[in-house]
Amino acid sequence: NGSGKSTLMREILGLQTPTSGSTRLFGMDSQSLRDEQPPKIHRRFGVMFQQGALFSSLTLAENVAVPLKEHTKLSVELIHDIVALKIASVGLQADSATKYPNELSGGMRRRAALARAIVMDPELLFLDEPTAGLDPKGVKDLVGVINALAREYGITVIFSTHDVSLV
Repeated sequence: NGSGKSTLMREILGLQTPTSGSTRLFGMDSQSLRDEQPPKIHRRFGVMFQQGALFSSLTLAENVAVPLKEHTKLSVELIHDIVALKIASVGLQADSATKYPNELSGGMRRRAALARAIVMDPELLFLDEPTAGLDPKGVKDLVGVINALAREYGITVIFSTHDVSLV
């Protein structure tokens, strides 16, 4: 804890300015992600923040749909279908789509955040402490889902954790 894992991830993503040095993402200095081509480059990676960062006033499905609505011109019907597919791909039941974050268990909130992180079919997936606070079975299940997604979609996963046994 406190070694800078989340800070490094935020610096790679261009969300925080490093005090020295630089990082490159897709051949670009990560700090230029804010200024040069953010919409184009941001579509190439997905992020699952440590606390999930779900919008409390949106249902699970609406949370997952946010990137599609923000960054594409897809039809409402197609967005609905993609969201349903991503929700299923992280192991959530279809009926959970209408629930709000406060109605979901911790593991379900993690999966919902994961579904949102992969909804744009990213090449890179950044996961900041995705298993924090989960019980051992929840950790095993979520890691299994992450591994399956990485294989199925060909995603490179950058995973921060303080759990050495998990690494």
